[in-house]
Amino acid sequence: MLHLMASNVLQTSIELIFMEKQQGSTVKAHSSLAEVTKKDLNDNLDVYYVRVKRAISAYIVGSGLDADDLTQETFLKAFRSIDSFAGASSVYTWLYRIAKNTCIDAMRKQKTRGDKKHVEFDEELLESGQILDGDIEERERDSLLKKALSNLNEEMRLLIVLKHLQQMKYDEISEITGLETGTVKSKLFRARIQLKEELTKVGYEL
Repeated sequence: MLHLMASNVLQTSIELIFMEKQQGSTVKAHSSLAEVTKKDLNDNLDVYYVRVKRAISAYIVGSGLDADDLTQETFLKAFRSIDSFAGASSVYTWLYRIAKNTCIDAMRKQKTRGDKKHVEFDEELLESGQILDGDIEERERDSLLKKALSNLNEEMRLLIVLKHLQQMKYDEISEITGLETGTVKSKLFRARIQLKEELTKVGYEL
């Protein structure tokens, strides 16, 4: 599968990063936390890759940006900054925070360049596990769902992705977004209402 090929390329890049770190390292050793985190990422790279790519695919839906490119960039940034991971959150929450910032940067650059290509139906999400295999009607419904999702503003889309696609807890969403838990709940409530309205507009049968 494509994501396995991409993760293999990523693994090679990660090994190069570690070689660079070792060549440029001082006598000071990595902290035990960094070593544990590095092992966790290496051992579970395929699992993390699929989850992060799924979240990124939903977050950038309709933008024309490449989910694989952004996913690999996310992991490369994570491995380069692994010594800064303080362990205050789960590894996945830390990864998603990096992924979110990577997506925001990419969309800002795209907007500045003025080269946004609207993709009405983003095929990346077909690999997310949210679609029943082979069913044309389900694929059409999924396309309408993605279209509605792309019509939300960035904050609303992010909250929907974190809560309903990634099934994160409110405190995890709060940590990623920097919003208070109560604010997350109220904004998510409004995001659900907005999504329902957008679904109705595109003809999605609730």
